[in-house]
This record gives sequence, C-alpha cells and structure tokens, in this order.
Amino acid sequence: MKMNIKYRPSILLLLLLFTANVKALGPINCDQLMLISAYWSDNVYAFNACDGEFIQKLDSEGRIKGAQATRIGPDGLLYIASEKNGKILRYDPKTLEYIDEFAASTLINEPTGLAFGPDGNLYVASFSDGKILKLNGNTGTLMSEFASGIDGPDAGMVFGPNGNLYVPAFNGNNIIVLNGQSGNTVKTISDGLRKPRVVTFEPDSDRFLVSMWGSGSIARYNGSGDFESSVTNNFPKVTGLAHRNDGTLFAISDSVGTAIPVDPLSGEIGDNFNASVGISGATFITFIDIDPSLSDGPGSTNQFWAVGIGEITGLTISIDADSFIFTTGAEFGDAFDPDKVVRHSFGNIDISLVSCENASMNFNTEGNAGMGYDGYDLYKIGQNISMSNCQQDGFDLATTPTTALTGAWYGGQERDGEGFFIDVLDNGLAVVAWFTYALAEAADR
Repeated sequence: MKMNIKYRPSILLLLLLFTANVKALGPINCDQLMLISAYWSDNVYAFNACDGEFIQKLDSEGRIKGAQATRIGPDGLLYIASEKNGKILRYDPKTLEYIDEFAASTLINEPTGLAFGPDGNLYVASFSDGKILKLNGNTGTLMSEFASGIDGPDAGMVFGPNGNLYVPAFNGNNIIVLNGQSGNTVKTISDGLRKPRVVTFEPDSDRFLVSMWGSGSIARYNGSGDFESSVTNNFPKVTGLAHRNDGTLFAISDSVGTAIPVDPLSGEIGDNFNASVGISGATFITFIDIDPSLSDGPGSTNQFWAVGIGEITGLTISIDADSFIFTTGAEFGDAFDPDKVVRHSFGNIDISLVSCENASMNFNTEGNAGMGYDGYDLYKIGQNISMSNCQQDGFDLATTPTTALTGAWYGGQERDGEGFFIDVLDNGLAVVAWFTYALAEAADR
C-alpha cells in the first residue's frame, strides 16, 4: 500500500526516532543460531541453538525456492542454495535480512551444495547436470567447471581438513573425493552408501559422518575414506547433519521437521530439539555463530518498535505487512548512521475500537518478525479530546467514534512495558506505533 501523506510534525518526529532503533538480531543468551532448510516449505527457519526456540523464517518475499545448503562466506554473510529457481542468495546473519542475489540460474542448474574453498571461492553443486562449479567468491561470476560426471551431487558437500572436496552423490550411491586444487577425482567411496545427502567432519578429526537417506542411517568413515562404524540405522529419511559448537551432533529428516540430537558413540537418538513450526522437507542443518550482545529485535528480550500507516474501515485500523515495519542496524546519538538502517516487514495488524476506552488488537507476523500470530485487548491511557467527545456522545451514537483511537494504549499489567501510540488522521488513515518485545519474552511476563 503506497500513500502520499502530509505528516503532522509529531508524526514525522515519531517516524524519524523509529529509524534509529534496533542494533541487530540475536538469540537469547546464546552464541549460535540453528538454521534448518526446508525444501517443500521454500524457506529457511532460524532457531535459538541453545534451547531450540523458534525465532523466524528468513524469507517472506518468495525469494527462496527449494532451500538446500546454507554456509557462512569469508565476507561473513549467509549464503543459501535455492534449488528450484537456480539461485544463490545472501542474507545478513546478524539481522537475517535479505542482502542480494549472488549468482543465478544462468550459471547453475538446481544448486544443492555450497562449499567455500581454502582459496575463498565458492564451489556449487549443480544437481541436474552433475557438475561442481567454481564461482568467484567476491563477484559470483563463473570461474570454471571444477568437476563433472557426478550423479546427483547433493547439499552436504564439504572441504575436508586435507583440502579435498567431498561430494555426496545421491543418485550414484557414493561419495566423490575431489582434489581441492585440480578437481580431479582422488577417490570414490561407495562402501555401504545408499542415497548419501551430507558429509560432515567430526570436530578436530579427519573422520567424517555421512547421512544416508536411502537406508535411514548415519555412518562413520576414517580419514582414508574407509567405512569404520555405523552410528545409527534407525533414522528414516535422514538428510542433514551438523555439530553445535559444544560438539553435540544433530540430525534432521525430511519426514520430521525438527532437529534431533544423536549420540555419535552409542547411536542413541534423543528427543525433538527445536520448536515444531510446520517445516516440510527438511534438507540441511547448520549452526552459525552470532554475538549475543547484539540482541535487540525479534528473538531477543529487548524492546523494539514497529511503526506503520493503515486504512480505517468502520471501527478498525488495518495495516498490511508492507506498511508495518521495524528496523535494525542503527544506533542512537552521535553513532547514528542513516545508511545503516535496514527496514524489515513486521507483519499484518488490525486494531478495532470496542468502546470509547477499549479496543482489540490482532497481529500476524508469520515469515516476518517471527512472533507468529496472536492478539490481546487494549485499554486507553488517559483522557483526550477525542475520547471525551466519544464519551459525551455515547459510543453507539458517536458519528466518528474511531477518532477515540487517537492516544496511548496498553494491554494491561500482563503486557507491562508494551504499548501503542495511535494518531487518527483526517484522510481515513491512521499512524500506529507499537513498542513491544519478542513473543518469547512476553510469555514470561
């Protein structure tokens, strides 16, 4: 909804202050995010890596189609393989905000795996044509066809400690080990493999684990690529594997939308770790380091603002997701830099007047601020002219009762620290500012 509006000075001041709000995104008291790629859901889901609490979906604009591998690049940005539309996308791991399209389908057919080499360049598994492509790590331009003839190179290819590239071949039922410099085949591993999806090296070791979708098993191989032991044979349609920074091994399955800890010695499978949020077709799991001190915004315990302009219909103000926004990136005072402000869609919100002093609020932030959907009752704080006129005329008789929405509102003692500022304009529109917390924090109050 695009509108040309002449703002009152008070409204303009509010919007200017709003742009200097939040520093960055970060989970509560945790130094890692857990990301789960969902092929059929066409998204990547972010969770607190310490307690598994859902933070948000990365994509609300339909950019990701068939999410596969996710990797942190040398530039500190998050790279995502979007298989169905043949794109490599970049996101800011601090804010989970979309940055740009790094490479597109003119170069890649169905990208699945991503791996940054020791040379700083990006190696991409092109699933449908069996190629590994080498892209310039700075520009995304094609440098060379690094390898070919691989039958279904999948999401979990990785450079090993020896500098070689390990490529799981889903259709070939093998792992192709490529020389990390020349791309020549060093070894083909096929012992016990059925539809391998991911290769991950154990911490501080040359041994690696392989997830096998076809057999529902996880197996361990030694540094020479010889089968060493079975970790578990009881994980149906297992896809992703990753170690948290404390060494805990997690696995996912495309039939279960949650990460599950697996004991690499006993093979014991633990309970579902992360919140269940409707993930369909889980393909890849990764843990990324973040700075928990930068913890304003969704997923944190700190307060943040959302501001928008909506239309008034009857007794309801409605603001769509494109018009209701919050920001990250900037700081207050002398440190404020408008070029660092990043605007994010908060989601949809409706506020309906029930009486001169009461209203109801409902919101839906799915795919945006990560607070899901909810609502609660609002109560007017203090008297003003619009409220007094509404009371004098009587709510049922007032000709323009929505003007009573102008002013400050709060959700009662259970929503202490939150509130709304509403200014009803003369043109059928209203400005709404909501200072709130992430849902996880609100639930504790």
